[in-house]
Amino acid sequence: MDATDDDESKVKKTAIWMHDNPILLPPVEDSQQSEFLASFDKLFMLSNFYNSLLPKWIPEEKIFLTTNGIN
Repeated sequence: MDATDDDESKVKKTAIWMHDNPILLPPVEDSQQSEFLASFDKLFMLSNFYNSLLPKWIPEEKIFLTTNGIN
């Protein structure tokens, strides 16, 4: 199967691996926050430090703290 095949219906969960500082991402406008949160199941954060830099409007249940970083 190649990338042009319609395979989206098989996707169960969507995760975002935050490898770098989340402050470097473009800002999400207030009017776009709900759509942004609905676009993924979990944000994988590499450390408590990077986790603390996330916007406060991202709920805890959307965040997964990995053990692949320095706290």
